[in-house]
Amino acid sequence: TSWKGSLEKNKTYRIRGAYVNEFKGSIYLNINENTEVTETNKEIEIRAIPLSQAIAMNLNYAYLEGFILGIRNIEQVKKCPVCGRTLSDNVCPLHGNVDPKFDVKASLIFDDGSDVAFIVLYQEQIKGKMIEEYVKDMVLKPYTVFGKLSKKNNVTIFPIEMNEITEDYLEIIKNELEAGF
Repeated sequence: TSWKGSLEKNKTYRIRGAYVNEFKGSIYLNINENTEVTETNKEIEIRAIPLSQAIAMNLNYAYLEGFILGIRNIEQVKKCPVCGRTLSDNVCPLHGNVDPKFDVKASLIFDDGSDVAFIVLYQEQIKGKMIEEYVKDMVLKPYTVFGKLSKKNNVTIFPIEMNEITEDYLEIIKNELEAGF
């Protein structure tokens, strides 16, 4: 939310006096009349953090790289039609008794070499394929994942963005390693 104009995509800014909050799983940057926004020409490179470090730092969101090792399970779930939370006995913690919306959830096993977590995907996130077919094609492939971390019983990642690591990306990493960063 900005009260001082809008920020342009693919540009970098130095921002002071803003704050970040979360609503329904999305992150929002709030800029008000006291916020200082200056456009810069700096290139910013986003690097993955090891999952074990993200857990130790108690991060709520993280950008990770790793492999999908397998499918833990695929199951039908009931969700609140208002907020999308998973229901227990058709009761939403925010909206009380509701008529559930049905979805299919897949839990994938993700390993980045430092730790293991589950990635949760829902059918509604996947366009054009059935979730069973989609996740089967993901197994034993490398991915970058930006998502919300939940550390209740096990570490679970709810992806906001998830991309398969391609040969082009691997070539860039190889060149960086050879050049010593």
